[in-house]
Amino acid sequence: VPVSKLYKTASGELADYFVIPAGTDVIFPIASINILPSVWGPDGEQFRAERWIEKDGLPEEVQNLSGGFVHTFTFISGPRACLGMRFGTLTGFCSPRVTPCIIDFCICLRKQLSRRSRF
Repeated sequence: VPVSKLYKTASGELADYFVIPAGTDVIFPIASINILPSVWGPDGEQFRAERWIEKDGLPEEVQNLSGGFVHTFTFISGPRACLGMRFGTLTGFCSPRVTPCIIDFCICLRKQLSRRSRF
């Protein structure tokens, strides 16, 4: 498996790949990968919807990857991609904007209903 950075093996040689024996279970720490400062910058732990909306919002390291949200392991890619990807991203983007409007509407509706019950 190729790797993006050279590393030193136990024998002291530099290598740019790992050998993974057949049948080995490989686990990806998705939550950690999605906030790596080396990829996402110093604010990698913060959710910023602008990263995916603005033209230059994504870091250079992930801008040229193909496959929609392939630059995050959260939704994966291909035939087994997450069915809830669009819902999840829209919810994360819309909730902070829509929730205050819903709260204002409920407060206004409650005031109107309380006025009607007096008559």
